[in-house]
Amino acid sequence: MRSTLILVFVLNFSGLLFAADIKIPDGYREATLKDYVHEEGNFPKGKPPIKVSADFNGDGKQDIAVILIKNDGNGWALFVLLAGQKKIFKLDEITEKGSIHMGIELVKPGLIKTACGKGYWECAPDEPMELKLMLPAINYFVFESANSMFFWDKKASAFKRIWISD
Repeated sequence: MRSTLILVFVLNFSGLLFAADIKIPDGYREATLKDYVHEEGNFPKGKPPIKVSADFNGDGKQDIAVILIKNDGNGWALFVLLAGQKKIFKLDEITEKGSIHMGIELVKPGLIKTACGKGYWECAPDEPMELKLMLPAINYFVFESANSMFFWDKKASAFKRIWISD
């Protein structure tokens, strides 16, 4: 059974970045099942949520968001690889030894209530209570815990982060 899970993982994720004609950033590699937390209460074994694809910047091409492992084993990072621009954005980096405990999932366009809009804290002057997404976004989370979202800001030609829960 374990061999089957590893094969499924390899087929789903192997060559993931090369398919988009984008090179894995220096110092990083694609994750394996061994890199992921499998403890009680964490992500389901064999199904680590570490890759999503969508047109995040609205150019009509499928981009990839992926969590990659540092080669030296001291952490991981969330990257978005914009296929149309062949550009790589590092959105977050965790510099601790151990298994990945973060996940990502696709957020569809629509109205999203932010953490301050839910009453977790008072909204800062530049922090909206709600965010109207026109493009898909990336939910970045700890299983059953805090999460934030990364979305494309066309004016800035960059990703922005907003907290959804604490």
